[in-house]
Amino acid sequence: MLEWEEYFKPHILERGRNYARKGAVQHITKQGDVIEAVVAGSEYYKVMLRYDGHVVLESYCSCPYAADGSYCKHMAAVLYKVDDNNEDSFVQGEDKHIFQCESKTVPISDLIGAADRRQLEALLLDLSVTDERIESRIRAVLAGVSEKEDLKGLKNEIDEIFFAYSDHGKYINYHAAMGFADDLITYLENETNRLFNNGDYYSAFELSIYAYVKLGNWDIDDDGEISMISNCCYRIWQKAAWNGSDPEKTLIKAWFLEHSEDGTVIDFMEDMLQEFLRYELATKEELEEEIKRLDVLIEESKGSNKCTSVFTWFYGYGIEAIEFRIILMKRLGADENEVDDFRKIHVFPIGQRILYPESKRRRRYGRRNSTVE
Repeated sequence: MLEWEEYFKPHILERGRNYARKGAVQHITKQGDVIEAVVAGSEYYKVMLRYDGHVVLESYCSCPYAADGSYCKHMAAVLYKVDDNNEDSFVQGEDKHIFQCESKTVPISDLIGAADRRQLEALLLDLSVTDERIESRIRAVLAGVSEKEDLKGLKNEIDEIFFAYSDHGKYINYHAAMGFADDLITYLENETNRLFNNGDYYSAFELSIYAYVKLGNWDIDDDGEISMISNCCYRIWQKAAWNGSDPEKTLIKAWFLEHSEDGTVIDFMEDMLQEFLRYELATKEELEEEIKRLDVLIEESKGSNKCTSVFTWFYGYGIEAIEFRIILMKRLGADENEVDDFRKIHVFPIGQRILYPESKRRRRYGRRNSTVE
């Protein structure tokens, strides 16, 4: 085991190895014991390491996971790439991505500004060929997906809401939690609806996911407020994923594939990310497999006065298999006649509740009516 590996969690090391093998580590420079690199993931992340060949002396990555000082997969990928190349490789430039830098690194903005159009076109084409997600990102940006609104300003306003209700550091006490949730939900609903109306689905998604990740790294003494905000974000993700352009949908799915289990948010909020990936971003074939699984549970419930329940974070902690199957049926295009026929066939002795499950959902989410369209 390499000495620096002891700083990383095992699953982070494995992902770092995969990133290094896939060629995600790009544009490495080394000056003394300082290594800088760009790592391609759902976005480009900048990594800086002070590494003496054995021990990591200092580390930085611009990804959300490393914001609190944690060692991330992007850092691991760079270290694996570095250890695959001996010191001579740095000096002699044997690896085309790795070279010894004798002077201060030139800012990337200066390099881009000095490049001519043909160089930039060739670079974009090269990047789009080597990575499908990068291609989707290029398509989205050139189509104007992420340039229609000043997202930086909108995210700053979210920061202000968090800090306005925080006592000290990253802590919101019990008495402030409800006001915080109301203000944040209202802000997200208003701003994302405006973005949706402008046809900018990815920016709406990006704004809501920014709030969700921040929420997942904040200390809140709550009485259900985290769940309320999470459900609001989930509804925004649904609309963005279902109605956005193909490049936008690809970017949204890429984000969930990248971050649904990398520790970006606290564990139970990570479960909601995984659920969204499983149910909302599923292919037709994957949804059909879920329905088959539910059919088994429904069949096993025959002869009982209650249908077996399944656990979901968004649709209800104990939603009955029949009701959840109906949700997935509609997702696959079933009309109301098909739904009614299915309900009539699968009526349990307390069938009124099964036939009219909407009342149950209203009680579940009755504390707040969403205005996300």
